[in-house]
Amino acid sequence: FLHFNGSYHSDNYEGIIWYLRQANSELRIVSISSVEQADIKNLAKKSEGVADYILVTPESMTKSR
Repeated sequence: FLHFNGSYHSDNYEGIIWYLRQANSELRIVSISSVEQADIKNLAKKSEGVADYILVTPESMTKSR
């Protein structure tokens, strides 16, 4: 089962992850989150542990609208 959602619903293993674990504590769940940072080589302390995998993009990256 693959589920996509915004970071608000799964960062810090809260939201949907919490509910899924309440329903079945034996589920194998992997979370992915993304953050923007000026320095992409060193993960900011505030982002540590937010998910199993964290994608870091530079703040200067061009964004589409």
